[in-house]
Amino acid sequence: MVSTVLRVACAIFAGVCATAHAGDLRVEVRGIGSTEGKILVALYNKPADFPGKTYFRAQAYAAQPSGVEVVFKDLPPGDYALAAFQDKNGNEKLDTNGIGIPIEPFGFSNDAQGVNGPPRFDDAKFRFGGVTAKQTIELR
Repeated sequence: MVSTVLRVACAIFAGVCATAHAGDLRVEVRGIGSTEGKILVALYNKPADFPGKTYFRAQAYAAQPSGVEVVFKDLPPGDYALAAFQDKNGNEKLDTNGIGIPIEPFGFSNDAQGVNGPPRFDDAKFRFGGVTAKQTIELR
């Protein structure tokens, strides 16, 4: 009986501790020039995946020139990077011209910029401590 109560108490305590460290990440996307399409925001937690089709979490919202706020709820602490773009034609990919230059507005956390391609994860990464925090992405 005592061991059962103790196990239940430990399980409850472990659950409370695990969720106590999760928090919400608010991402403000600015620089949206029109109401065309959607704003897609992807959150990455692995350098090898950034930026690509394999992401930790992602959300999409209708484009608003006043800006869009995306909230990633119950996010565990860790290193993350964000990528966002305005999918004007609804094909769910960042369109590029014939030589690979994006033709739809895009941006990354830390306003990271790449040379001859996207930035590295380390340039866009930020530390999320498990409490409510905010990041801003400016589309260009």
